[in-house]
Amino acid sequence: MGGGATSDPKRVLLDIRHEEADGRGTFFVQREGLALARMTYTRVDGGLVIIDHTEVSAPLRGLGVARRLFDATIAWARATGTRLEATCPYAKSQLELDQRAAHRAVAASDAMIDETIEQSFPASDPPSWTLGVERG
Repeated sequence: MGGGATSDPKRVLLDIRHEEADGRGTFFVQREGLALARMTYTRVDGGLVIIDHTEVSAPLRGLGVARRLFDATIAWARATGTRLEATCPYAKSQLELDQRAAHRAVAASDAMIDETIEQSFPASDPPSWTLGVERG
């Protein structure tokens, strides 16, 4: 397979690049000057961009390239403190999936913490110490 060896046959080695000018930006993959995949956005203000289009060439479809463009966009947004919204159906669905997954992870973490506290500190046997209070 072109692009280098990898242990996962569906995992393609990609060089995802980012450009922004005049309020428009794109994360893209190209080879020999030809665009193979891209995710574009419009900058609304200094802290908000709207992802408006995702496109992957036919030979790369089904290989997770769109998701990798999305992940690169998310990483950039986190690193720069940029908020993301989407009108692109693909990006919009991925934002919603990621938000639901984050909420499930927090809920699972909260449930695990609650269970650990209940098991470790039953109401009938309160802890003999409290955070921030020295024992004398």
